[in-house]
Amino acid sequence: MTYYHQQTKFTCGPASIRNCLLALGYIFSEKRIRLLTQTDRENGTNEKKIFRALKTLGFKHKAFLNKSDKAFMQKVLYNIKKGNKIILLTDHEDHWISVVDYKNRKLEVIDPEQKRNKTELTPKELSQWCLNFNKRLKETYYFGIIIFNSDVKD
Repeated sequence: MTYYHQQTKFTCGPASIRNCLLALGYIFSEKRIRLLTQTDRENGTNEKKIFRALKTLGFKHKAFLNKSDKAFMQKVLYNIKKGNKIILLTDHEDHWISVVDYKNRKLEVIDPEQKRNKTELTPKELSQWCLNFNKRLKETYYFGIIIFNSDVKD
């Protein structure tokens, strides 16, 4: 499957939503998602904007926050194996990526900022990339948004 590159420097959030929904079999334009998220050049897309767009488009979703890499890896693997897709916060709270599949002990990760945006990573490699640091609280954490596959009973 071919995934989408983000159309501007500040639309990794809408592009990550788009790629997750594409992996679930739904096609939306980045422009439509960008309008729903109200993404802007100065602030990009925060998690509340992503929640709003997913709700408007009719997709069930749930945020998660983990403090340990083990809990993070378990959460990601469990959900991907169930057919759900995940948007993850990376790069010190500055970038969104998607996790869309798991096969041969590797996660299929889509980084919309890269031209060759599909990468295969081990869960450990993904956890190293997605470790964020909250300057205010002075602690590390992992944050993601699960988009539920409507065919999956939870």
